[in-house]
Amino acid sequence: NFEGHLGGRVLVHWRNFIYHNERVHSDSFAFRQVKLHLQGKLWKDFEFKVELNTTGASVALDDGYLGMTHWKLLQIRVGQFKSPMSLEELTSTRFIDLPERSVMNRLIPARELGIMLHGEIAEKILGYGLMLSNGNGRNGPDENSDKDLIGRVWFRPAGTAESDYIKN
Repeated sequence: NFEGHLGGRVLVHWRNFIYHNERVHSDSFAFRQVKLHLQGKLWKDFEFKVELNTTGASVALDDGYLGMTHWKLLQIRVGQFKSPMSLEELTSTRFIDLPERSVMNRLIPARELGIMLHGEIAEKILGYGLMLSNGNGRNGPDENSDKDLIGRVWFRPAGTAESDYIKN
């Protein structure tokens, strides 16, 4: 009935500068990001996640949510989490090809405080996400009565393919 996972990751940057075949003394090594998370399931139908992120000297809450996952077609999530808008934002940094996200990714809402309905209409082929958020971003207080509605529909025609060349 209960399941929990403790995990995290560390991203480091090391920079070495060479100018006219001579090493310049402005090399640097830094912890770019340190993440720690606890996630799991409660009574098989509820999910939770708490993820802390350190960038520099500050510690912030990245994700903190509780969700109901009983049905594949209609699931609910409440708290702070990634909004269902950009595939690039929804993809973990462990699985992107470059060390940084694109500049275009800065234009879309990332983590928001809100409530989301999501699910799969056809398993691994067609799904959706619809979120109502406060529109103030990660850890942003609700300072006004304006709300954002964020939605996404995804379609993967080869989602259930068995071929090794196109398998998910």
